Order: sequence, then structure tokens, then C-alpha cells
Amino acid sequence: MQHFPQNIRLLGNQFYMNSPFLKINFGLFALCLTLISCSTNLPGELKEYSCRSGDCTYSFQENKQIEIIEDSTNQSTFINIQEGDKIVFKYQYVADEEPNIADDEYLENIYFEIEPNAETFSFTDEQLADAKLVIQPVCFCPPVVIEPRSGILSGTRLDESTWEVTLDATYQLYNETNEISFDKKFVKN
Repeated sequence: MQHFPQNIRLLGNQFYMNSPFLKINFGLFALCLTLISCSTNLPGELKEYSCRSGDCTYSFQENKQIEIIEDSTNQSTFINIQEGDKIVFKYQYVADEEPNIADDEYLENIYFEIEPNAETFSFTDEQLADAKLVIQPVCFCPPVVIEPRSGILSGTRLDESTWEVTLDATYQLYNETNEISFDKKFVKN
């Protein structure tokens, strides 16, 4: 016969807890396990681009264009928004800082551009290159610009100062698949 502590008994294939203290502890343990298992943005998982822990802005500027600059000397790529004849959209995420962690600052920009007279737009998969869709993480890490080429980007002008934009795309970074996914209103800057 198996021996269990006095307040736990084995009945058939099930444990029976006759102590209220054990029932409460087991309940709290189960709740914690459930909350942990529901956590998002774990390494290697798909990430939804909403405003996680930080601040997000969604804006656009007219008479601009995106310039992608390749710096072969430093083996890096940069984004420059300059005067032009397009509408340039920008999503910016600024992560909350942890006061006890050095160099934890993180900023993420997503840019794309469209023709100035468009009232709607839609780009799919390789057409995302036509919109110059780029992601630019800024952190204490090597500069990188990511150009997703799988997914859909669409939008509708609601009025002179507002666009409704939907983005659902994936890209590879450091052998991990990441997802960009949002449906937001972008306002004129």
C-alpha cells in the first residue's frame, strides 16, 4: 500500500484532499499555471503587433517617400523619410523601459508608402515590395531593416486626416517566424 500524508488520500486513480488549505493551494497553483500558459510574445511564437507594454502611434505624412539606404561599410541598412510625392505611413512602438536593466530600450518602426491620389489600396505577398513595407527595430543591437514579402496590406481613406489600415504579414528574423497584425486608424501628422 502507498503511503500519503495524512491529508491526501488515494481513492481509485484519483487523489482526494481533505484539507481546505491544500484545496486552496492547489487552486492557486492551477490558476497560476493557466495564466502562465496564456502568456503572449514568448520567444519563437508569432507576435501580434498591437501596443504591447509601451506606447504606439499610427500616423501618415503626405509629400514624402521612403528611401532605403544600404551602408556596405558598416554592413547595415537604414530608413530615411524624405520629401517626395507619396503618402508615407508610420507605425511606431516604444517599449516601456525596465529601470534595473541596462540598454533595454526598444523602438520599432513600420513604414510603407502609397500613391498620393489613392482612396484605397491593397498589396499582397510580393506586391508588398511595391509599397516599400519595411520594419525597423531600433535597440542595442545591430541595425537591421526587414522587408516582409508574405501577407496583405490594405487601407481605405476615411477622410482627409484619417486612414483605416489593416496589415497581416509574416517575416523571418533570426530563424524565427514573426507576424505583423493590426487593424488601426492612422492620423495625419
